[in-house]
Amino acid sequence: MRDVTLHEMLPPEPAAAVHERWRPLAEHGHIIYMRGQVYVAAERVPVGARIMLPLCDGDHGRPTGLIGLTDCDWVAARDFKCEPHLDITYIPLAEIDGAATDLAGAA
Repeated sequence: MRDVTLHEMLPPEPAAAVHERWRPLAEHGHIIYMRGQVYVAAERVPVGARIMLPLCDGDHGRPTGLIGLTDCDWVAARDFKCEPHLDITYIPLAEIDGAATDLAGAA
């Protein structure tokens, strides 16, 4: 969905919720990992996982875009037995860089 804003894709209320969810990626370049009900749907429940990675086009480090992947199974709403839930993990890139340095030093 290139050159499209959330507000062009979604109604105002869901767009605001998604904007808040994705804010750490947009403002700080954090990786986002989500697991659970990854979309809101009426007749089917999409249960799975999503990862979103920041993209930058310069040395300044501020994200200018993102790339993501969602993998889910669609379950009929009548067969979904628990409350919809979504676990979200934000991973700062500084932690990734530190972990990579530690692993390289241990080798």
